[in-house]
Amino acid sequence: MTADFERTRRLFDGALRLPPEEREAFLRARCPEDEETVREVLALLASDEAAPDEFLTSSSEYRVPAELRRDDD
Repeated sequence: MTADFERTRRLFDGALRLPPEEREAFLRARCPEDEETVREVLALLASDEAAPDEFLTSSSEYRVPAELRRDDD
């Protein structure tokens, strides 16, 4: 992993532990001269918030609809 990725991951993980209203200030305090990284981490946080909680869970309610299945399924 690159140093930039590791830094972004650490910032994301740290911000994620905070209430949403404190995250931007946290990032700006740690990256005062790096607006690009702040925007990137804020975008990642927004994507995380928008993802459903059960995104990676397996459940019968997420079955492929019959009209989308291939004949060999």
